Amino acid sequence: MAILKVGLIYNEPLPDRYGAMGEYEAVADVLEEVSAVEQALLELGHRVLKLGLIPPLEEARKAIQGMDVDLYFNLFEGFAGLPDTEFMVAAILSASGLPYTGSPPAALALALNKPRAKELLSAAGIRTPRFQVLDGGGIGRFGLDFPCIVKPLSEDASHGITADSVVYDEDALLRQ
Repeated sequence: MAILKVGLIYNEPLPDRYGAMGEYEAVADVLEEVSAVEQALLELGHRVLKLGLIPPLEEARKAIQGMDVDLYFNLFEGFAGLPDTEFMVAAILSASGLPYTGSPPAALALALNKPRAKELLSAAGIRTPRFQVLDGGGIGRFGLDFPCIVKPLSEDASHGITADSVVYDEDALLRQ
Protein backbone atom coordinates (compact mmCIF):
# COMPACT_ATOMS: atom_id res chain seq x y z
CA MET A 1 0.00 0.00 0.00
CA ALA A 2 1.31 3.44 -0.94
CA ILE A 3 1.79 5.99 1.81
CA LEU A 4 -0.24 9.11 1.06
CA LYS A 5 -0.04 12.68 2.26
CA VAL A 6 -3.65 13.40 3.16
CA GLY A 7 -5.00 16.91 3.62
CA LEU A 8 -7.74 16.69 6.25
CA ILE A 9 -9.92 19.74 5.71
CA TYR A 10 -12.76 20.76 7.98
CA ASN A 11 -14.63 23.80 9.23
CA GLU A 12 -13.02 25.35 12.28
CA PRO A 13 -15.81 25.56 14.89
CA LEU A 14 -16.51 29.23 15.54
CA PRO A 15 -19.27 30.96 17.51
CA ASP A 16 -22.34 31.19 15.29
CA ARG A 17 -26.13 31.14 15.23
CA TYR A 18 -26.20 27.39 15.93
CA GLY A 19 -24.44 27.95 19.24
CA ALA A 20 -26.95 30.69 20.02
CA MET A 21 -29.71 28.11 19.44
CA GLY A 22 -28.07 25.73 21.91
CA GLU A 23 -26.58 23.53 19.19
CA TYR A 24 -22.89 24.25 19.77
CA GLU A 25 -22.20 20.61 20.64
CA ALA A 26 -23.27 19.53 17.15
CA VAL A 27 -20.96 22.12 15.62
CA ALA A 28 -18.02 21.14 17.84
CA ASP A 29 -18.50 17.44 16.99
CA VAL A 30 -16.51 18.07 13.83
CA LEU A 31 -13.35 18.07 15.96
CA GLU A 32 -14.14 14.56 17.18
CA GLU A 33 -14.61 13.46 13.57
CA VAL A 34 -11.31 15.08 12.58
CA SER A 35 -9.53 13.31 15.42
CA ALA A 36 -11.04 9.92 14.54
CA VAL A 37 -10.21 10.23 10.84
CA GLU A 38 -6.71 11.48 11.59
CA GLN A 39 -6.08 8.55 13.94
CA ALA A 40 -7.35 6.01 11.40
CA LEU A 41 -5.19 7.47 8.63
CA LEU A 42 -2.12 7.53 10.86
CA GLU A 43 -2.71 3.92 11.90
CA LEU A 44 -2.73 3.02 8.20
CA GLY A 45 0.68 4.68 7.86
CA HIS A 46 -0.41 7.82 5.99
CA ARG A 47 0.82 11.34 6.71
CA VAL A 48 -1.90 13.80 7.70
CA LEU A 49 -1.93 17.58 7.33
CA LYS A 50 -4.95 19.18 9.02
CA LEU A 51 -6.50 22.41 7.78
CA GLY A 52 -9.35 24.04 9.71
CA LEU A 53 -11.05 26.47 7.35
CA ILE A 54 -12.41 29.85 8.38
CA PRO A 55 -13.96 32.55 6.21
CA PRO A 56 -13.58 34.23 3.82
CA LEU A 57 -13.97 31.66 1.07
CA GLU A 58 -11.15 33.11 -1.06
CA GLU A 59 -8.67 32.61 1.79
CA ALA A 60 -9.92 29.05 2.24
CA ARG A 61 -9.42 28.46 -1.49
CA LYS A 62 -5.81 29.69 -1.29
CA ALA A 63 -5.11 27.54 1.77
CA ILE A 64 -6.56 24.43 0.12
CA GLN A 65 -4.72 24.95 -3.15
CA GLY A 66 -1.51 25.67 -1.24
CA MET A 67 -1.45 22.26 0.43
CA ASP A 68 1.04 19.76 -0.96
CA VAL A 69 -0.98 16.55 -0.54
CA ASP A 70 -1.99 13.51 -2.57
CA LEU A 71 -5.60 13.47 -1.43
CA TYR A 72 -8.02 15.75 0.40
CA PHE A 73 -10.23 14.16 3.03
CA ASN A 74 -13.20 16.55 3.01
CA LEU A 75 -14.95 16.94 6.36
CA PHE A 76 -15.98 20.56 5.67
CA GLU A 77 -19.62 21.21 6.64
CA GLY A 78 -19.85 24.92 5.97
CA PHE A 79 -18.60 28.08 7.58
CA ALA A 80 -20.00 29.03 10.98
CA GLY A 81 -23.77 28.95 10.60
CA LEU A 82 -23.69 29.13 6.77
CA PRO A 83 -24.58 25.63 5.58
CA ASP A 84 -24.79 26.70 1.94
CA THR A 85 -21.00 27.11 1.95
CA GLU A 86 -20.55 23.34 2.40
CA PHE A 87 -20.78 22.62 -1.32
CA MET A 88 -18.44 25.51 -2.16
CA VAL A 89 -15.36 23.79 -0.76
CA ALA A 90 -16.16 20.64 -2.74
CA ALA A 91 -16.59 22.91 -5.77
CA ILE A 92 -13.13 24.39 -5.18
CA LEU A 93 -11.62 20.92 -4.98
CA SER A 94 -13.53 19.69 -8.02
CA ALA A 95 -12.87 22.74 -10.21
CA SER A 96 -9.18 22.60 -9.33
CA GLY A 97 -8.99 18.93 -10.31
CA LEU A 98 -7.85 17.99 -6.81
CA PRO A 99 -8.66 14.45 -5.64
CA TYR A 100 -11.00 14.42 -2.63
CA THR A 101 -13.30 12.22 -0.63
CA GLY A 102 -16.99 12.83 -0.17
CA SER A 103 -19.88 13.91 -2.30
CA PRO A 104 -19.59 16.17 -5.33
CA PRO A 105 -20.75 19.79 -5.05
CA ALA A 106 -24.10 19.22 -6.76
CA ALA A 107 -25.05 16.46 -4.32
CA LEU A 108 -24.09 18.61 -1.33
CA ALA A 109 -26.11 21.55 -2.66
CA LEU A 110 -29.11 19.29 -3.32
CA ALA A 111 -28.97 17.95 0.24
CA LEU A 112 -29.66 21.47 1.48
CA ASN A 113 -32.78 21.77 -0.67
CA LYS A 114 -35.12 19.36 1.11
CA PRO A 115 -38.13 19.83 -1.21
CA ARG A 116 -36.09 19.34 -4.39
CA ALA A 117 -34.32 16.30 -2.95
CA LYS A 118 -37.67 14.73 -2.03
CA GLU A 119 -39.05 15.47 -5.50
CA LEU A 120 -36.08 13.76 -7.15
CA LEU A 121 -36.31 10.76 -4.84
CA SER A 122 -40.03 10.40 -5.52
CA ALA A 123 -39.48 10.73 -9.29
CA ALA A 124 -36.96 7.88 -9.05
CA GLY A 125 -39.58 5.68 -7.34
CA ILE A 126 -38.13 6.03 -3.85
CA ARG A 127 -40.90 6.46 -1.31
CA THR A 128 -40.61 9.34 1.13
CA PRO A 129 -43.10 10.70 3.64
CA ARG A 130 -45.49 13.30 2.29
CA PHE A 131 -44.34 16.87 2.76
CA GLN A 132 -45.51 20.38 2.24
CA VAL A 133 -43.57 23.62 2.09
CA LEU A 134 -45.22 26.32 4.15
CA ASP A 135 -44.48 29.95 4.65
CA GLY A 136 -46.35 32.45 6.79
CA GLY A 137 -49.13 32.79 4.22
CA GLY A 138 -49.44 29.10 3.40
CA ILE A 139 -50.80 27.77 6.70
CA GLY A 140 -54.37 27.93 5.37
CA ARG A 141 -53.36 25.47 2.63
CA PHE A 142 -51.96 22.93 5.10
CA GLY A 143 -52.92 19.47 3.89
CA LEU A 144 -51.07 16.89 5.97
CA ASP A 145 -52.24 14.75 8.85
CA PHE A 146 -50.89 15.30 12.36
CA PRO A 147 -48.45 14.59 13.88
CA CYS A 148 -45.93 16.27 11.59
CA ILE A 149 -42.32 17.31 11.85
CA VAL A 150 -41.62 20.94 11.04
CA LYS A 151 -38.08 21.55 9.89
CA PRO A 152 -36.19 24.35 8.21
CA LEU A 153 -36.29 24.34 4.43
CA SER A 154 -32.55 24.43 3.84
CA GLU A 155 -30.56 23.69 6.96
CA ASP A 156 -27.80 21.15 7.26
CA ALA A 157 -28.47 17.82 8.99
CA SER A 158 -30.74 18.25 12.01
CA HIS A 159 -29.99 21.90 12.74
CA GLY A 160 -33.13 23.75 13.74
CA ILE A 161 -35.01 20.60 14.75
CA THR A 162 -35.98 20.24 18.40
CA ALA A 163 -38.59 18.31 20.38
CA ASP A 164 -40.98 21.19 19.60
CA SER A 165 -40.59 20.42 15.88
CA VAL A 166 -43.00 17.50 16.30
CA VAL A 167 -46.41 19.12 16.10
CA TYR A 168 -49.72 17.51 16.97
CA ASP A 169 -52.17 20.29 16.12
CA GLU A 170 -52.57 23.54 14.21
CA ASP A 171 -51.59 25.73 17.19
CA ALA A 172 -48.26 23.96 17.52
CA LEU A 173 -47.82 24.15 13.75
CA LEU A 174 -48.34 27.92 13.82
CA ARG A 175 -45.81 28.32 16.67
CA GLN A 176 -43.21 26.41 14.72
